[in-house]
Amino acid sequence: MVMKLEIGKVYKCGDTFVYIEYKSQTLSKWRHYDYIGIECTESGKCSRYSRVGRFYMEGNWSHDNSIGLRFRLEELPKRETIKVGDSVFYKDEFEAATKNLKRVEE
Repeated sequence: MVMKLEIGKVYKCGDTFVYIEYKSQTLSKWRHYDYIGIECTESGKCSRYSRVGRFYMEGNWSHDNSIGLRFRLEELPKRETIKVGDSVFYKDEFEAATKNLKRVEE
């Protein structure tokens, strides 16, 4: 099955992650790498100095991207989440962060 990029989704790109920000209509007309991605964390948070790259619909990269963004994009595996109050956390991260906490009895 061929992967198709989705706007607003995070993908793995070598050792980093890329958030697909938008699809350029101008680049689409020229049949160039029309998806614009921004380097980010796994959760999709971009820094002020994030690198920007262009990608094709199947996840291929443009050869004029920065060196760190010259990898084929891969989908992230699904992760189990847990809801605590109004917040949602990844289950494995939540359990690792809270494993040493002791329950306070009233």
